Amino acid sequence: VTNTGTVTIPEADITVTDNDLGVISDIVDKGDGDAILAPGEVWIYQAVGTAVDLVNPPADPTLSLIGGVCTQDGTVTPPSTAYTNIGVVSIPTASASDPSSYCGPLPGPNIDIIKYTNGFDANDPDGTDVPVIGAGQPVTWTYVITNTGSVTIPESDITITDNVVGVITAITDKGDGDALLAPGEVWQYQAVGTAIDLANPPADPTLQLVSNVCTRNGTVTPPRTAYTNIGTVTIPTQTVTDPSSYCGPPVGGQAPSIDIIKLTNGQDADDPDGADVPPIAVGAPVTWHYIITNTGTVTIAEADITVTDNVIGTITTIIDKGDGDNVLSPGETWTYEAVGVAIDLGNPPDDPNLQLVSNVCTFDGTVLPPRTAYTNIGTVTIPEASANDPSSYCNVPPAALDPEEEPQPPGSRIFLPSIAR
Repeated sequence: VTNTGTVTIPEADITVTDNDLGVISDIVDKGDGDAILAPGEVWIYQAVGTAVDLVNPPADPTLSLIGGVCTQDGTVTPPSTAYTNIGVVSIPTASASDPSSYCGPLPGPNIDIIKYTNGFDANDPDGTDVPVIGAGQPVTWTYVITNTGSVTIPESDITITDNVVGVITAITDKGDGDALLAPGEVWQYQAVGTAIDLANPPADPTLQLVSNVCTRNGTVTPPRTAYTNIGTVTIPTQTVTDPSSYCGPPVGGQAPSIDIIKLTNGQDADDPDGADVPPIAVGAPVTWHYIITNTGTVTIAEADITVTDNVIGTITTIIDKGDGDNVLSPGETWTYEAVGVAIDLGNPPDDPNLQLVSNVCTFDGTVLPPRTAYTNIGTVTIPEASANDPSSYCNVPPAALDPEEEPQPPGSRIFLPSIAR
């Protein structure tokens, strides 16, 4: 609520109501904190509840339901029912009201796609997030699809295509691992290729090139040509598309390039089932190192480098800065570090940020039964490129020779099966 007049209003004179919920008394933001709503001051009242089933709404005469709507400006059919309630603020000499609505889940199966080029969404070929990739350099396209509806979609009903690459069949992340894309579930498809020379592109009618772009919202001149291809996801009842682009380096310039290797307690451990995955006891310390290397020919300022971990967040501690200045030169390597404590992977905490992989930790099949691994991903991002690398750990196997012994990497200790007398 906002005091749009010129007279202060005491809190006691303000009543906020909702036609369904009644009087709203919870003030979560009281402006300057006193009990007076001064001219121009804004307060925020709040109420919480649970969404009703709008397909089969309860018989409640206080509900305000509107049928034949929820088309999102005509883009969704058929129409459905919305819940609309009205907030009212009253003072002794005036009142004001405002409605707000919500709809139920979209009817039937629905799907969405976001296409990435080398980790960048890059919808706008003239935008600031378009990666610069030199001719002959590798390109990875990732197609992230989400079931945005309320109906499970079988894998056999999903087709991912790229207008240049063709049908995409490689699924690098299948959510919970089955062949069903459940409501809210996300899968990732992937294709790889090689960047073309956009200054002298091949005569290929399937290419979609956009000229006079690549200015990064006008900050780089002259404009150049971008390669833009479109990812499409198709299910029997719907088709959704999303473009993504890359640019070549400026004329006479070079594209920046960067790489990252993530280590867990000194081990690369890319494969959570591999022989180099460190076994770490519950509660024992974990050290993650993020080794970044300038693999291009252009220096990169420290301010332009961001290292993140999908669980820990942004990593700011640099324990080795190469030659010690604030510039990552071509070929130079820096090491970032984060520390933590190993969680109990047999009974992991309820944390949606955790990325756990089940039925692994066999150290290439040498330790059974399989168990759950903790896998997180390190990412380095610079303005025109990014790279990522996973790393994993497992808990110490229950049959370790001496549970009090400090865990060591596989190959440097012995594991024996438990023997029951």
